[in-house]
Amino acid sequence: MPSNIVSMGVAPSRRPLLAKTGGRVANSYELRKSLIMLVASRIEPDHGVLEHWFSREPIVTLDNRTAKEMLILGLDDLVVHFLLGIIHGERRSHGR
Repeated sequence: MPSNIVSMGVAPSRRPLLAKTGGRVANSYELRKSLIMLVASRIEPDHGVLEHWFSREPIVTLDNRTAKEMLILGLDDLVVHFLLGIIHGERRSHGR
């Protein structure tokens, strides 16, 4: 090793850092959706209701876009922030 390089002592990873789901590696969309659904499940525990909300219910304060649309646009952090606001009592679930 050259004298100007310092070893950080980090062993190379043998497995990908992506989460596994059902025996396959999850992609970024699935991981980000999982985070939204995990946070949303603190508000609504029914998975069927959550799936409907995620895909079909526009969020008024997010330009009437669904959580799915926001995720596709790469704005899923705004959805998580919206949900955390509901959880912490800073806003109502209907965004009014």
